[in-house]
Amino acid sequence: KSYQFGFTEPYLFNKSISSGFTIFKSDYNYNQLRQLAVTTGINPTALAQSSYGQLYGQNFTQNSDGFTVFATYPLRRSFARIGMTYSFTKSSLQAFSPASQSYFEAINFRGLAGANSLDGIESSSLMPTYLYNTVNSTWSPTNGKYLYAAIAFSGRVIGGNVNTVRPVIEAKYFHPVSRRRTDKPTAFGVRVLASTITGYGGRVVPPFSRFYIGGEEDVRSFDIRTVSPVAFYPTVVSVCNRDNAGNPILGVDSNGRSTGACGSSTAFPINSPIFPGGDTEIVTNLEYRVPIAGPVTLAAFMDSGTSFVMWPNQLKLTTSALSTIAGQYPYFPVPSKLTPVPVTNFHPRSAAGLEIRYRSEEHTSELQSLTNL
Repeated sequence: KSYQFGFTEPYLFNKSISSGFTIFKSDYNYNQLRQLAVTTGINPTALAQSSYGQLYGQNFTQNSDGFTVFATYPLRRSFARIGMTYSFTKSSLQAFSPASQSYFEAINFRGLAGANSLDGIESSSLMPTYLYNTVNSTWSPTNGKYLYAAIAFSGRVIGGNVNTVRPVIEAKYFHPVSRRRTDKPTAFGVRVLASTITGYGGRVVPPFSRFYIGGEEDVRSFDIRTVSPVAFYPTVVSVCNRDNAGNPILGVDSNGRSTGACGSSTAFPINSPIFPGGDTEIVTNLEYRVPIAGPVTLAAFMDSGTSFVMWPNQLKLTTSALSTIAGQYPYFPVPSKLTPVPVTNFHPRSAAGLEIRYRSEEHTSELQSLTNL
């Protein structure tokens, strides 16, 4: 859920200065197990209670509220504008699975360890921007160029307790191919997006600010936030011991009757897979749009993108995060940072398909036929 209220003044002080503000509140629930349950047909409650759900599944809620203020000014004799945006966001994380709880408490993004690191996360950032835009339509572009570049600085110097730097650049190009003199020509479009984020001053990037791709905004046909590198995070599991016949050793009550629960178990450490997200993303989208009738358009597209770890030091763990495992199992190697599995890092994903769009000023709808590559 997301709520937002904003106001924009296009001519501040009777000058070509566009300024405004937004106030927002969002509640974001990321349930990796529910997405898996939808695709596999498994009951989500049973999946959450299983060992897979407890050890591997990410399940958390991020609650955020804050505001932004901005101002932009046009460059003379140009379609470009430069601007500055200030934003302040206060967030909290609530984990609903042991996998999410232990991972979030271990990542050193506030200099705090344990549950205290998940509440009162404050990000105060300044972001200078540059925008060049000659695209002829927001919803159905057929001609024009678009270039957006920005770099966001967050840090304790300007308030908050998160230290990050995030540059981003996005470029779009649309060109009519046939029927150029009509209002609705066939058109070719391309979009390229690249961004990276890193922490500084001994802090790393908050887990919710890392990049997960997938969905309508980047690589279609992949579920939202499902494309990520994979790493291994130590945890302790317990298995029920068995007798000589191979049967589980069950517990008994005071009358000697079986309780049905495990009565003898062995605990040991393992490396469980986790999806930490990338610190860098690159996305490209290609489209060829053919108007059919009225607001209906057929678009052939090819999307590709990757989310990868370029700054390994941004997955640094707090020194006390795994001290219990290190103390109980001295033979088990305990990492100081997460290391992505090489075959899952720098691994691009792509999708191709056809999309039928109905877009007007009042309504927008889409029907897709997709192929994963």
